[in-house]
Amino acid sequence: MEEPTSGQPAVPSTVATAAWAATTGPQAQAQALGAAEALRHGTYWNAPQLPGHDGPLTLGPGERERLRLILAGKPLSRQTWLDAVDAHLRGRHINATPGERALDLREDVLDERPDVYLDIDDWLTAIAATGADNQWPDLDIDAVCRAAVKAFHIERQLTDDGLLPAGTRVWTYLAYDIATATSLAQSGFRLGFADGAMVGQILDAARANAGAVFADWAQFGASYAAARSSLHGSYPCDDVWREATGAVATLLADPTGPWTALEFPTGEPA
Repeated sequence: MEEPTSGQPAVPSTVATAAWAATTGPQAQAQALGAAEALRHGTYWNAPQLPGHDGPLTLGPGERERLRLILAGKPLSRQTWLDAVDAHLRGRHINATPGERALDLREDVLDERPDVYLDIDDWLTAIAATGADNQWPDLDIDAVCRAAVKAFHIERQLTDDGLLPAGTRVWTYLAYDIATATSLAQSGFRLGFADGAMVGQILDAARANAGAVFADWAQFGASYAAARSSLHGSYPCDDVWREATGAVATLLADPTGPWTALEFPTGEPA
């Protein structure tokens, strides 16, 4: 489902930091994984409270619509929230998408070659062959091929925008799921679905999983921006693209932001 691509506000120049909450240590590292989502929704990256909100904790502007999209028509409840957190935390959400299938298939091909990149024609040929071998429906083959073409253009634009080194690739969109799970943990706290201990468990798992897949904030950011465009954008020049890449560029450059102040998490998957 595509997100709205018009009338979106410009990306703020900094992400909001709660002065009373931790800005160092493992929990802060984990919370920083959701910083692009916090920048997008105008929330603190390191605390569940909402900036300028003195009353009871509630959902922030745009959060209810985001949850509606994440839950895909399911009613908002503690159980549906838990299911969404679990799916994103484990990457089950992104693994079910044509885009991630296209990236996985490219990695399978490159595992058997000395190359670090795959030409789009070879990529599409490999998808067609794999689809035929595994008796995929034609609609599935077409969806994965279209996702590969989209990924090809996304990577070229990421390189042009200075967010992906030339000659490298995005090998997974998992950063989007990890960032979303981290952000959902804060939303769940505001909704009363989770206490601090449960949020801490979610953050620990997100931190471990991110550290097992990505090497640094730049890799994580490129994956996040690419996934946002693949899932919700039309072409890497629309409002979805500008918002996602703007958030990543801001976080990578902000001298007081979490992505420059904190080392990227390391660890084993939870």
